[in-house]
Amino acid sequence: PHVREKITNLVIYVDMLKSLARASCIDYVTHGGIPIPNPVITNIAKYHFAENLHACIKAIQDIAGGLLITAPTYKDFQNPETRGYIEKYLGGKAGVSAEKRLRMLQLIRRLAGFETEVLAVHAEGSLQAQRMTIYAESYSQVQEYKKWAEIAAGIKD
Repeated sequence: PHVREKITNLVIYVDMLKSLARASCIDYVTHGGIPIPNPVITNIAKYHFAENLHACIKAIQDIAGGLLITAPTYKDFQNPETRGYIEKYLGGKAGVSAEKRLRMLQLIRRLAGFETEVLAVHAEGSLQAQRMTIYAESYSQVQEYKKWAEIAAGIKD
C-alpha cells in the first residue's frame, strides 16, 4: 500500500503541474498587446514544482530502495562471469529482466541526482522570489477577495 500511495502522490504532483501550465495559458494576460501565460499561475506552478520536487525524489528513491546505490553497473552486467548472478538475483517478475531493472535504476540515478535537485529548485529563482512574484502579481486579486469578504461579513456595503 505505501508504494501505491507514493505513486499516487507522484501522479498528483505531475498532474498539478500540467493543470497549472494549462491554466496559465487559458487565463493569459497581455503585455503590449502580446498574450503571455498568467504570471501568477506560472509562478504558482514554478513554486509547486520546486517546493515538492524533493518529496517526489524521496518517494522514488524509497520505491527503488538500496539498489539505487548498490546495483551493479552495466559493465558488470555485460561481464560473462557476473551476468548470470545478476540475472538470477536482480530479475523481477515475468517480463522484468535484470537488464531492464538496471537500466531503470541508472535512469533514476541520472534524473534524481544531487545536481538535478539543486538546479530544479534554484534555476528559475529562489522559492521566496517566486512567492514575492505571486504576491505582487496577485495584489489586486487579493484586494478584490478582501472586499468580497468584508461584504459577506457585513462590514462593507
